[in-house]
Amino acid sequence: MNRFFKCLLNVAIWVAGSSVFALAGGCAPDAVKPVGDGKISDPGTTQIAASALEKLPVLTLESILQQFKSCGLPVGFESSQSAFTGQFATPGPLVWGHEASGCAIVGTSVAKVLVSPTASLSGPFKNPVLTFAATQTVDSQCSDKYTNRAASDAAPYQRTLRYDVLPVESRPERIGSIGPWKKAICTLAAVTGITHEYKTPGSGDSSPQPFRTQVEFLPAIPAMVVPAAALRRAFANELGSSLVFEKIVARVKSSNDQRLPAGREITGTVTVESISPQKVIIDPDSKTQMNLRTSIGVRIKSDFGGVQVTQALGLFPWVEYFIDQTTGTIKFISVSNPDPDPKRPEIIYQ
Repeated sequence: MNRFFKCLLNVAIWVAGSSVFALAGGCAPDAVKPVGDGKISDPGTTQIAASALEKLPVLTLESILQQFKSCGLPVGFESSQSAFTGQFATPGPLVWGHEASGCAIVGTSVAKVLVSPTASLSGPFKNPVLTFAATQTVDSQCSDKYTNRAASDAAPYQRTLRYDVLPVESRPERIGSIGPWKKAICTLAAVTGITHEYKTPGSGDSSPQPFRTQVEFLPAIPAMVVPAAALRRAFANELGSSLVFEKIVARVKSSNDQRLPAGREITGTVTVESISPQKVIIDPDSKTQMNLRTSIGVRIKSDFGGVQVTQALGLFPWVEYFIDQTTGTIKFISVSNPDPDPKRPEIIYQ
């Protein structure tokens, strides 16, 4: 049994407006180098020292609302049902190759499994839901021999993430004195919990096992960007070249995944950094080249005890957001793949 593609990383992402979504999880993000002219227009290129962040004044509700207004965020955007609504799909199917014996037509058959992932984001900003789905088809004269294998191939791309975003009125008390959060007021959503429903590939011909994990983060984690903040260059003003959120504790509240028993606590780090807003992607199957260009590039890297655990928590080892500054929407997203394959370290949704 040969797999043409083993590197499609874990992800889940949400987007506002027309967007492209890409997944990449198990491969190192530095192995995927954005292609551009080397100039980064947004976010800015100024490194922000941790000591300087700590010296910023403690956040108050008044200062947060003032900053929202300065960033151009609309009044009441937190409760809007369409704050982050989007539908996304990959440009083409992902392909796996398999062999099976006992086919009625020939002794041994070769089949191609085609998996077409899609993603959707719905709900208000306070509780957005990111859903990943995937349909699979089998190209073979005896497709019934590959039913379970096709389900296994598609499993990593079928997941739902429900985010708990910290209400604005709770920010001063919960994260108002934390250096990076005092800077990233408009551009990053402060997520305090994730409910992650997911599957992993089965072994051999077995069916994929469904899991459900509920996690809380202390303090809040920057798990999402706020694309509307791009309208007035907030990404350049707030993020600089990078922000580092350290000593975040992920506490497992409930889980049926053996890797994450209830009560387990994992300390991790999230780094938010600017990247080139231009990228060239060549599909390893069709060799088709995509030239992705927009205004702002942001990468969020998360590390909580390694790639597998990070993904099971509902986070991405790395995810890249590419935002249109003129519309305040995400144009495309690149995310680490849940099913590692050196040929395909990321998936694109658009």
